[in-house]
Amino acid sequence: MKYCVRCGGEMADTAVVCPRCGAQTVPPVEDKPDTAMNVISFFIPLVGLILFLVYHDRQPRKAKSAGKFALIGVGLAAAVVLVMGAVAGSRLARQQAVDEAWEAAERSRQEAEDAYRQSQELDRAIEDLQRAMEAYNGG
Repeated sequence: MKYCVRCGGEMADTAVVCPRCGAQTVPPVEDKPDTAMNVISFFIPLVGLILFLVYHDRQPRKAKSAGKFALIGVGLAAAVVLVMGAVAGSRLARQQAVDEAWEAAERSRQEAEDAYRQSQELDRAIEDLQRAMEAYNGG
């Protein structure tokens, strides 16, 4: 047995119209979480928010479920972005360290070449000086 939403009178479960006041019966709305709606809410959180706002008065369980999956989707997306940022940041830091080490090695190589050139110039100067001394000493 069910009751009329307008006058409260009793009527049969299969009745479409209240026999007392003539009001049409409203078929009961099934309020349970919808898997497809939850999946969509997870992958497209904005849709989940819209579904929550649309259903929160009429079907609160369905609305809460869609909202929950939308929040989980947003949280997971934020976590993925943070992890990707951290990975990219660490790769950038490693690349900067490699670049700095390469520049330091290049400076050291240049300094070594300069020192080698200076030592060759000193060797030539010493040889010139030895020849001059030999010439002076009668050689």
